[in-house]
Amino acid sequence: MTFGVQSLNDRELSVCGRIHNSDRALEVLSDERLAEMFDSIGVDIIYGLPGQTIDTLNATLSPLLSIQQIKHLSAYELTIADDTPFGRHGKILPRPDEDTIAEMYELIGKRCAERGMRQYEVSNYAIDGYESIHNKAYWSRKQYIGLGASAHSYIHPKRWGNVRDANQYISLLSSNKRPIEFEEVLTNKDLTEEMLFLGFRNADGIDKRELEARIGNRLRDTESASTARLQEYIDAGLLIDSVERLTPTSKGMLFADMMARGIG
Repeated sequence: MTFGVQSLNDRELSVCGRIHNSDRALEVLSDERLAEMFDSIGVDIIYGLPGQTIDTLNATLSPLLSIQQIKHLSAYELTIADDTPFGRHGKILPRPDEDTIAEMYELIGKRCAERGMRQYEVSNYAIDGYESIHNKAYWSRKQYIGLGASAHSYIHPKRWGNVRDANQYISLLSSNKRPIEFEEVLTNKDLTEEMLFLGFRNADGIDKRELEARIGNRLRDTESASTARLQEYIDAGLLIDSVERLTPTSKGMLFADMMARGIG
């Protein structure tokens, strides 16, 4: 069971449009009956919120990480779309600058490590054995079926998404029609890009033999620009190159997109 706490600062919760407050969140999470009902208890938080500081973020982390029955924490950097209320009112809702957001990311990693939580994906930390099986299936590109309006599915080599409107979904099914909004057949190039992007977000990294099979050459047997960039990432401390795997560092996970484009 995961709880969307987001923050334990009531002003930040109000900015997010959340209806709960910090006292209620802590009351629920501290209830010992939770451990009797659920094998795993996790929390979600957001960083980079308008007006958020290192101190207010730390004031969210400290109480949460002191609750021993919490075994998992997801920390997501706020992403703002232009066509949302946040996007339209950005000037009156200023966010922390990039340096502060990077410092927040480092603080989260440090505090979780002190609690014994390992960072296993760029936004996720867990006590060993409490990682999200659901999310890891997506990151490792396993096949899955999604049921219901707006659900997505992947059965190699096809990926598709259902219509978003629930009434339309029901109507199409009642007419013996597939309720599909989009469908695509993934090419080898698509799969390679996904392998790189997802692998560089994941502490387990990428199997080099699988990657070499997809790109058609050994990573160190070519003088291509991508090989040069690979070495740049290693020298910059973003990647670790072992015999079998390319593994991102904690810092490197923040640059997953850039590295995927550079090597792919």
